[in-house]
Amino acid sequence: MSVRLRDQAIAALLRGRTVKEAAEELGIGYTTLKSWTRNNELFRAAYEEAKRLLLDETVNQLRTAGGEGVAALRDVANNSANPPAARASAARGLLEVLLRAVETQDLAARLEKLERDYNNEPRL
Repeated sequence: MSVRLRDQAIAALLRGRTVKEAAEELGIGYTTLKSWTRNNELFRAAYEEAKRLLLDETVNQLRTAGGEGVAALRDVANNSANPPAARASAARGLLEVLLRAVETQDLAARLEKLERDYNNEPRL
């Protein structure tokens, strides 16, 4: 398989195509592409890296949108012209986001400490 064909196959799979649809799009056999996804370590490594990069990009986009979303919720919650139900809902949404963020940070810190302790523990 050429690098170009590998990259085209990965791109097709990342667009949400099934293995069968991706194979048809590329003009290769279904069993060939299925074999690449299961047995070809180079293909699998490139595919996993591409998925990781796509996820990283998506998370970065969500971070940007998250800040905008929090600002919108804050605007709704603080605007006395909005109905009380809308303000309460926005405030609840802000509190839920805050709680999840605090929990996530706490878990990350605890995991980091456990990993540090584990890596510094003498082995027999």
